[in-house]
Amino acid sequence: MSFRHFTFTSALLAVALSATGLAISVTTSAAATLDDGLVVHYDTSLGAEGLRLPGDVISGLTDVTVSVQADLGTGWRTITCTLDGGTATRYEDGVAISRKTGVTTTAAVDHFGNDLKGKIRDFRLYRRALSPGEARELGKTTASARPAADVATLSLADTATEDLALPAKAGGSVLSWESSKPSVVSATGLVTRPAPRAGNVTVTLTATATYAGYTATRDFTVTVPEDLTDRQKVDNALKDIVIHDEDAIRGNITLPAKGGRDVAFTWQSSDPRVVTTTGEVIRPPHGSRPRTARLSVRATKGYTSNTRYFSLTVLPLPKKVDMEGYLFTYSSNEQVRFAVSNDLVRWDVLNDLPVVRSEHRDPFLVRSQEGDRFFLVAGGGSQLEIRESTDLITWSDPRLSTVHSTTRDLRTVTVVLDGASRHGTALPVSKAELDRLRKGPPPVRANKKGVVADYDLTGGTGAAIADLSGNGRTATIRGDVSRSPAGLVFGGTDGYLDLPDNLTAGLNALTISAQVWVDPAQQGQYSLWDMGNANVDHAVSRGSWHTITCTLSNGTARLFDNNVEQTTVDGITAKPTENSAGKHFKGKMRRLTVWNRALNAEEIAAGRR
Repeated sequence: MSFRHFTFTSALLAVALSATGLAISVTTSAAATLDDGLVVHYDTSLGAEGLRLPGDVISGLTDVTVSVQADLGTGWRTITCTLDGGTATRYEDGVAISRKTGVTTTAAVDHFGNDLKGKIRDFRLYRRALSPGEARELGKTTASARPAADVATLSLADTATEDLALPAKAGGSVLSWESSKPSVVSATGLVTRPAPRAGNVTVTLTATATYAGYTATRDFTVTVPEDLTDRQKVDNALKDIVIHDEDAIRGNITLPAKGGRDVAFTWQSSDPRVVTTTGEVIRPPHGSRPRTARLSVRATKGYTSNTRYFSLTVLPLPKKVDMEGYLFTYSSNEQVRFAVSNDLVRWDVLNDLPVVRSEHRDPFLVRSQEGDRFFLVAGGGSQLEIRESTDLITWSDPRLSTVHSTTRDLRTVTVVLDGASRHGTALPVSKAELDRLRKGPPPVRANKKGVVADYDLTGGTGAAIADLSGNGRTATIRGDVSRSPAGLVFGGTDGYLDLPDNLTAGLNALTISAQVWVDPAQQGQYSLWDMGNANVDHAVSRGSWHTITCTLSNGTARLFDNNVEQTTVDGITAKPTENSAGKHFKGKMRRLTVWNRALNAEEIAAGRR
């Protein structure tokens, strides 16, 4: 519990003080005579040796006040708690924020401050209940500084092309807004862009924060670009239309009636018996050839219009087959996991399937009515996190959507896997689907040289690092990692290079190589990369550059340091994982490459890429 979440109990003083944390040590102050009823006062920043109060300091009292200034990481606040005839009132910076009746004191109070992480000062204990005016007087020092602190936390974009969401509160302060040009940006954030070719307009927005009668202001400069022409709005709206899987349509599609900037759409179909103008898809029967429909969409804004065309290939319906097994989906460590069974009793966990990350628990697996499209659904309410697949192995990136398809074969079950109960869904699957799941994913795509991913880590800006292999597997900098001309600099605490998931999916052999410089100040164990099910240990000398290469073939890993083989470890597999490089590493890394095969000694010596 913190001061900002105070709960009244029968021991008002005990709760108020134990919630503060940082321990101090005081005695009754000689300054007690300066304020009526003040028996303890410590007016400087307090240390960490623990506060000890006289055992009878509130014995027999029905009225009492405790006040302290605290900074728990969000700025200084004055917290004052009064007890007056059984009614307890809590003030923050002199403003009453809560009240409760039926509260009493206890004499069993002599210390506080065991758990707080923060600072406290100006501790006061009174043998009477202060009045609201006195509580306001105690809080004026921190209250007067609060509006400036709250308004300093605000941020606005430098450029506005859409309406702005101007906050009404910041911290404990109430905000009001003024605009230097209300016709362009109103005090409520409504943006009206200047007419095309009229030029951009700069607007000053002033935020005024008010708290306990004190105020502070802050100005923000926002540039509002001139509006687009109707031609630009039409062309942009057409460009933004996306129809997924145009060459393999398996179900109804969404054809929007309106685009951005209020551009109206009108759809036409060359063959409504295949795809209608509202997106209904009529698939040909099983055994037939795919059918093609050409859609056109006319975009209109004012007197301006333009047309875009889509050619859609609609696949025939799948063959109706009997279901001979089950696919079980469940969540574990923010990942979706899979297992298969023939009888809902004995289950095989599919550790070789690609990783699917999700922060949501209890994912649901749904088969489309047509039978050859699958949805992995997580979340709740009308907005759900949805992934799609046509083979139950490779899943799309998540999107927010609403599921319209229905299913009659969804089962919710609890399964014991590896000694733990897992809650999820069991979807009936065909023999072909069951066999494909047990076989695992196909090998991950590589270029002609067998390179799966290749990262030049020198120079550059931003968190994203491009994949030079041409496979589009972008890596991302996380935590205390920074760029430099010599390569990525790893700080050794929470930083790492986040590599794409499933970088080794379907591979029985691979090679990983990194050029690294280990800082002499490196402490403890660290990892140059994580892509497998076991460790390959090697002590890299510090303060100089090394090329560390690891190959995997037939379950045997070989590690090379500057082209010289150092160690061999058996029983290694390249399971699909959440891949990373440089966890707990302090030093530099300037190149990282992954191949889909085990390089031989000659290729390693040649530094082939």
